[in-house]
Parts: sequence; C-alpha cells; structure tokens
Amino acid sequence: MFISLLLASMLVNADELYVINQAAATVIVIDERTGERQETIAVPPGPVGLAFSGDGSRAYVTHPEQGQVSVIDTAQRQVLRSIDVGGMPFGIAVDEGTHRRLLLVTDWQRNALVFVDPQRGAVIDLLATGDAPTGIAVDERNRRLYVANRDSGTITVLSADTPELFATIEAGRAPYALQLSASGGRLYVADPGGNEVLTIDTSSHAVSGHGEVGHAPYALALTPDEQRLLVTSQGDDMLSILAPDRDLEKLAGIEVGRDPEGVAVASNGQRAWVANWFDETLSLIDLETYEELRRIACDPGCRTIVPVPHQDEAGS
Repeated sequence: MFISLLLASMLVNADELYVINQAAATVIVIDERTGERQETIAVPPGPVGLAFSGDGSRAYVTHPEQGQVSVIDTAQRQVLRSIDVGGMPFGIAVDEGTHRRLLLVTDWQRNALVFVDPQRGAVIDLLATGDAPTGIAVDERNRRLYVANRDSGTITVLSADTPELFATIEAGRAPYALQLSASGGRLYVADPGGNEVLTIDTSSHAVSGHGEVGHAPYALALTPDEQRLLVTSQGDDMLSILAPDRDLEKLAGIEVGRDPEGVAVASNGQRAWVANWFDETLSLIDLETYEELRRIACDPGCRTIVPVPHQDEAGS
C-alpha cells in the first residue's frame, strides 16, 4: 500500500483535524486553532472510518461499498493508492507495536477483523468476530485488540500478535464505538441500542459501570487527562460530558447540530469538535464553560473527525 514519504523532513501541523464526509466523498483538513479549512482531498466513494499512522505521515480511510482502504499522504495531502481488502471494511485502527505497521479493519459483511500489511498492500489474515463488527481499539501496551460487534451485543477480545481469542464480553444491546484508556485498564463502549455508555474492566472482562446519555450514543473521546469522556448522541443532537472516575456521572449536556457523529478533543484538552451529519457543520465546544462557541461548514455527510498526530519520521 504504501510508497515512501517523499518529503520526510516536513512536519505535519499537530493542530490539524481530518474530517470524513461520506456523501461528498471528501476528507477536509481543518486548522484546529482557527477552524479554517486548509485542504479538501477527494477520496473514493463512501468513506467511513479514519485512522492515522503513529507518526502522522499517513491517513487510512475505509470505503465499505468499495471493499477498499485508501491511503493519504498527509504531507502532500493526496491519495497515494487504494488497497482492495474485500468485504465491507468499516472501522479501522493502526497497530505500531510490532516490527511492522499493520492496519486492523473491521469487516461488517464477513464478521471478521482483517489484518492488512500497508507496505505490501495486501490482506495477511482474517480473524472471526461477532456479527457486524464496527469500532476497534488497540491496546499496544498490553497487546490486546477490542472489537465491538453491533449485532451480537458483544466485544471480542483478541491477541494483537497471535490468532488467539481471549474473551467475548456481553456489552449491552448494540455496542458500536470504543474508547480505551491510556493504561488499557478501562474500555468505554457507546451502546446506541441501550442508550448508554458502558465501562469495561479489561482485567476481569466485566462491565463495571453504566452512564446514561441521550438517545443513540454514537462516538466517544477522552480528554488528555482522562477526567472527562465526551459522547455524541445522534437522537438528541447532544454532546454529553461524563466523569470516568465518578461512575460516568453526567457533568454536562451541550446542544450541537443535527445528528452529531464524530467527536475529537484538542491536544490541550480545552476544546472539542463535533461533526454534525445532517447540518453539514462542525461544532466547536469550549470544555471549560461547556458551551458551543460556533459552527463552521463542512461537506455533505460529515461523520468522522480525528486529530493528526505529530509526524517525527517518514511513513510507509
């Protein structure tokens, strides 16, 4: 999948956000500090999932209807190539913890986790999951993978290094999105079927907490200090702020645009951005006052928003 970075010495702005616009088949680059659009990148039809390499040099985008993952050079801001992975690739994460970079892609159609070697541009393995896998979280420290199975109501726990199944966790009615704590000790699960957020103790594989939010919680993000968990609720046009260390107590509810989907937190933890699908806008949130500061336009079908990590070395 991937050619060497031509401009390895260039640094990607650490304050940039990438926003996927599914209906428009674009990825827009936003300056997180100003809200200004820096670039619009055309991608194959129906983009959904987005993940970055650890150094920020590459962005990887899933296209369920095409059975592909596209690769974006973040320095040149252009698509380098697409990898045929088959099925319906949906969620995506990057594992940098081995001697080589791997893409981990949930396959909605084949009920599997697909392992992709981006250097070769090839699928190297498929492991079975539950039905309709969506979100994925990688614990690089403890070498565990967590996959949310929407139609099974479970979380599949796999080894990141061997084809070993550690556990299948009952996790609400329709677990969709996942957020792992930095230590790997807690896994937060958005369950739109049950209108709640769950906390899972990863050492015992047991549900240890429930947080009530609005209707159809969709996406999750932790602040850098992990004192606040942000949750978008599609059915209520709401961003909820929960306290992870206080049994997911709700600290605030902030009205945003219609059908909010993705959410991202600034590196300083002071602001957040929410992608509003129906409004075709991004909401800028002040996390000190819990207020929506303003909205800016995005493209049709804006759904996934991810900050660009630092780029310190060449990607592949």
